[in-house]
Amino acid sequence: MPLAEFIITVFCWVTQGVETVTERVKLRTRGFAPRLSDSEVITMELVGELLGYEGDEAIWDDRYPII
Repeated sequence: MPLAEFIITVFCWVTQGVETVTERVKLRTRGFAPRLSDSEVITMELVGELLGYEGDEAIWDDRYPII
């Protein structure tokens, strides 16, 4: 499976899981809107860990592209 397809599949699973756990209740009611959704952040963390990046710095670092 190509990496882009894998990321999309993980995102779909995470989105379904977040909706099931939160029962579509918004967790954030105050403050500014975040740039990324909770599902997007969780997907990035999961895929980064599965690719072997250790820690948030490696996952978010531009020097280590995943695609």
